[in-house]
Parts: sequence; structure tokens; C-alpha cells
Amino acid sequence: MQGPGNYNLIAMNQARTEFNDDHTPLGYLITFRAYGTWLHGDERGSVDRFHRTYGTPMLPPSVQRANYERRLRKQRPVHLGPRKRASIESGIRETCTIRNWSLWAFNIRTNHVHTVVSADCKPAQILSALKANATRSMRQAGCWKSDRSPWVLPRQQEISMDGTRIERCHSVCEVRPRRTVTEPRAVATGCCHSS
Repeated sequence: MQGPGNYNLIAMNQARTEFNDDHTPLGYLITFRAYGTWLHGDERGSVDRFHRTYGTPMLPPSVQRANYERRLRKQRPVHLGPRKRASIESGIRETCTIRNWSLWAFNIRTNHVHTVVSADCKPAQILSALKANATRSMRQAGCWKSDRSPWVLPRQQEISMDGTRIERCHSVCEVRPRRTVTEPRAVATGCCHSS
């Protein structure tokens, strides 16, 4: 259903779980980035396989490292324009529907995608399925013609969460002032940071 402004809202038919004593996360915040849009050495900082422990500093900016990483790229950076974002949205929705996953929220930016998903599988499987079907949807729409993946390698951090943290994760997917909600929803625009 259409919400105010330029974003779409979907009421999800998922009952809230108030208590979960089996230590199974109720959902995952999964973010994946378009290829080549945030390289090691970037002024925003980055994380590599040697600097990825939670709470430790990111890699500092380095012009030399960024130039080195640029030379290693196998393809041009992938920017997610309006057609690609619409195709990605379609692929994410279809994946969650077919697999009976709960899509709590999502945000597709010009260089990355945020999703909050509940599923009865490991987060790596969710990430893989979302990326694969987003790519398939872009190919079917004719807006991704390369044989290569439009995504970085799967080294993202997944954050598992309970029901309260799922509600808080809506802030990752929207910038507007918070409203009281009675059901989870998916939001297609807005983000906690630029692009």
C-alpha cells in the first residue's frame, strides 16, 4: 500500500513474538553493497579481514590503498539507478514471499541495500538468496547485462535481533520522524546515512 511521500508501506501478516527462550534470533539486519562503491582506503574508513572485530577501529583512510584497490577491480563500480532499484525491490519481495520469510523493512540506496528479514535459516543463506534474486530480477528487467555479480563478496556483518531490536532497525531504513506502528512494515526509501 502507498504511504505518504515517495515510499511504499507493506503491512506484514506476522504475529509478534513477545518471548523467545530458544535463543533463535527473530530477525537479521542484512546489508549488502554494490561492487566497487566503497574500497579499502576510502575516506569513510573500511573493514578488511584483519580489521573486522566488533568494536575495533576501522582502517584509516589511505590514498595509496584506495588507488591499489581501484586497480584490482574487475569491473566498473555499480551504481543502483531507479530501474535497478525497482528490480532489486521486486527480487527481494519475491524471494521473501516464495520462501515464506518475513520482510520487516528494506531500503535500496544507490550503492547498497538494507533489509530486515526473519527466516528459519542462517543469515548467510538469506544474504545469498537476496543477492541472487536481486541480480536475476535486474537481468530480467534488462538493466544488468554483465556475467559478473553486481555485489561485493559476502563478507557483510549480519546483526541478529529480537523483536525490540527489529523495531529499532526501522531507523536504518527510514529517516522520517518515528511513528507508532502496530505491525511491521517494509519501507523503500530513506536511510540513516547518505547514498
